[in-house]
Amino acid sequence: MGLVLDKIPENILVSGNLSPSDYFLSGTPRSVADATLEMLEKANDHKNYIPSSGCDIPPLSTMENIEAFLKH
Repeated sequence: MGLVLDKIPENILVSGNLSPSDYFLSGTPRSVADATLEMLEKANDHKNYIPSSGCDIPPLSTMENIEAFLKH
């Protein structure tokens, strides 16, 4: 992600994603938090980066996992 963001102008938004099935559905709050922090570190504080899920959040995902993503 960091390599891509270094090449994209700051006026263009870039979103990086967390796998909905691997993290939101099957993960734990800790694994979601760790993966989210890793994404943010790779973004290296670029203002045009938006953390996101890869697609729709599966219906059986826990609120704890969603909250862990949103806290970071």
